[in-house]
Amino acid sequence: MKDIITFICPPLKGHINPMSSIAYGLKNKGITVKFIGLLDIANFFDEFDFIPIGKEIFPKGSIEKITQKMSKRKGLRMGRVWQSKFSNKWSKVVCEELPKVLELESVDFIVCDQLENAVALVADYLKIPFVTICNAMAIVMHETYPPFFTNWDYDISNRRLNINKGFYKIARYLLNRDTKILEKWRKKWGMPERIGMKRYFAHSTLATFSQQTKSIEFPLTEINKDWYYCGPFRTDGLLTYNIPELPNDEITNVYISLGTIQGSRYKLFKKCVEACNDLGLRAIIVHAGLLEEKKIEELKKIALVYDYLKQPDIFKDCKVLISHCGLNTALDALSYGRPIIAIPIGIEQGAIATKLKRIGCAIVVKKLNKKNLKKALSEILSNPEYKKKSQLIKEEIKSSGGTERAVEVIYNLIKNTEF
Repeated sequence: MKDIITFICPPLKGHINPMSSIAYGLKNKGITVKFIGLLDIANFFDEFDFIPIGKEIFPKGSIEKITQKMSKRKGLRMGRVWQSKFSNKWSKVVCEELPKVLELESVDFIVCDQLENAVALVADYLKIPFVTICNAMAIVMHETYPPFFTNWDYDISNRRLNINKGFYKIARYLLNRDTKILEKWRKKWGMPERIGMKRYFAHSTLATFSQQTKSIEFPLTEINKDWYYCGPFRTDGLLTYNIPELPNDEITNVYISLGTIQGSRYKLFKKCVEACNDLGLRAIIVHAGLLEEKKIEELKKIALVYDYLKQPDIFKDCKVLISHCGLNTALDALSYGRPIIAIPIGIEQGAIATKLKRIGCAIVVKKLNKKNLKKALSEILSNPEYKKKSQLIKEEIKSSGGTERAVEVIYNLIKNTEF
């Protein structure tokens, strides 16, 4: 029985929170769980042993500076900031420091985020088994899938397949900047060349788990046909944020969130609130502690404003979500059957919005102005099809297993697989 495992994921709340949910589940089954990461995220793991690495390259406060720069970018520029300021340096840290830590801690098994390709390389070098968790949108580099940084719909016509092929060349060119360091260490360790998705992402041969359900995915391919689409990884009591007492009246509440990186966008929040108010709706803003106090006071004149609220529970009282379409907030809304106004800002958010639109539970607003937001809100509240499709996803989430399913499969792999 292998019972000392480590979890490793990017130092962002959208990855940390679902990963912690799985970790708690395994801990409750008697598994010894350790987290490895930067000093900036140590306070998230009071219940577990935490082992910091990269203390010299990433001193405390480094990630906040990086995410502040990301918050001022849109589209692929967000990803380029993360790649240049974090990913390349983190790969170096992982290859230099992680092997010694894993051996010193006698780690038997690794649970790593799909974006942790350096961790997967080290695991293969040390012959430590690992599973992959897709905490963000599951990335599938297959010719029939639009590249993950686009907002294209699924289309397998010859013309589109050729376009996909061309854009995957661009994707590989961009991602190769991340893999230069990994290639250096792969050669140093005498390991075979890594091809396909394995070159760019943590791609486990044992099991891969996604927070999406199968409906929130394009038709499966040979790459992801055996992946576990579990729905959101959540644990009651893990997050201690509050649920406010909202006014007990007939006004429809609209939840507005731009996630834990983009929550400083005051002008965008204001447009959303004004659209709600013009329609007689109540806007509830969550800004993740990123808005300046002066801006908060301005918004409080026209909306209810909070730094954090407990998700998904808040959706019991909110009928619609307006969101950048980060995966976690979208899933929380859908777990209560709430339709979504998607206003994607960067990286994979356009792709998530497209997948939700495809299954009928979201409207994507591309040109962000009050007029278009009002039109989308009116449509989503008056057309019962959006609620109906969102309720179907709610039921699918319930039946997909969530944290329990992921924990059970990983536990059985740890306990029963011979390595």
